[in-house]
Amino acid sequence: MRDPVSKAADVLRLSPLPVVPVVDADRTVGMVGMHELSLSNGVSTATPVGRVMRPPPPPLPAGMPAADGLAIMESLGVAFAPVVAGHGRLAGMVSRADLYALASGNLRPVRCGGMATPLGVYLTTGLVRAGAGDLGLFLAGSAMGALALLSLALVFVLVWLVDERWNIGLMAAFGIVAPGGAHAPLLRAAVTLVWIAVYAVLFRSSPLAGYHAAEHMTVNAIEQGDVLTARAVRGHSRVHVRCGTNLVVVMFAFALIGQVIALPGVWLGIFALVVVLNRTVVGGVAQQYVTTRPPTERELASGVAAGQALIDAHQRVIGRPITLWQRIWCMGIIQAAAGLFAAYELLALSLSLLHANTIVDFLG
Repeated sequence: MRDPVSKAADVLRLSPLPVVPVVDADRTVGMVGMHELSLSNGVSTATPVGRVMRPPPPPLPAGMPAADGLAIMESLGVAFAPVVAGHGRLAGMVSRADLYALASGNLRPVRCGGMATPLGVYLTTGLVRAGAGDLGLFLAGSAMGALALLSLALVFVLVWLVDERWNIGLMAAFGIVAPGGAHAPLLRAAVTLVWIAVYAVLFRSSPLAGYHAAEHMTVNAIEQGDVLTARAVRGHSRVHVRCGTNLVVVMFAFALIGQVIALPGVWLGIFALVVVLNRTVVGGVAQQYVTTRPPTERELASGVAAGQALIDAHQRVIGRPITLWQRIWCMGIIQAAAGLFAAYELLALSLSLLHANTIVDFLG
């Protein structure tokens, strides 16, 4: 109550609501909006908020059903109301629109993400999950590893055939023959580029690309407040700004540059800055033409179903705190990494039994 209105103005600036509560000993004693902060009313920036605040509307209990709270707010003619927990402690503010969305089963998370898996679309808010579960995430890592290994095997055969015909020395990239000459780094980079190209073709031809597109389109629909129907979701972009593809592009760019030339520290820093600043642009192109494709009806339906299940789960845990471990586990990276590791180890074991460790050396 003794805080100046200048502080209230700063809180209002950052608040999604046009009013903020005034609290004294954890109890709401008033409300302040832009009308109360009008300098034309004789208010200065140093005026205590207790002198200009308006009376608060009756608080709503945190456990009250959304429909009941909405009815109370409508009867009082208020657009916003404080929400209190045990012993009258302020838990937050709620708008009539919030309660309407909650009562209608359409209160959505502000941000969500997910992953494409062989079992369908996986979505999460960091606290709740929907769609393909941990097995799907494990299989996603295994599938990506298998595609990488298959593409590498195809490139290995292609390089061997080329060297048998023209003796260029490309097999040096696999450690089978000793690298020679100043062109060895270029040859290795060329083989790596071919490997990436073959992997891109295989990935885009797989169901993972379709589920990846459905995941992005569903997340875009949720975050933009669109209805979750197949027709509406299909109208959304297959590109998402937070996709991991953006980081993968950066990693591959550094890997290729590192194979060809040794950049001095200053130029390496400049290159890193340029790549990082443009990762969403380059990553968006990679998403559009490599890691996603127009989803089939089945793939899109998987995304829509996961999206609706995520919204339903989100509404059941609103206000529950998120631990760091929950957020990490829900990201799915641990499960996918385990699947990728399993695929790699299976190949390593197979090659060791065949005494053919050169491809493993190339991977390492």
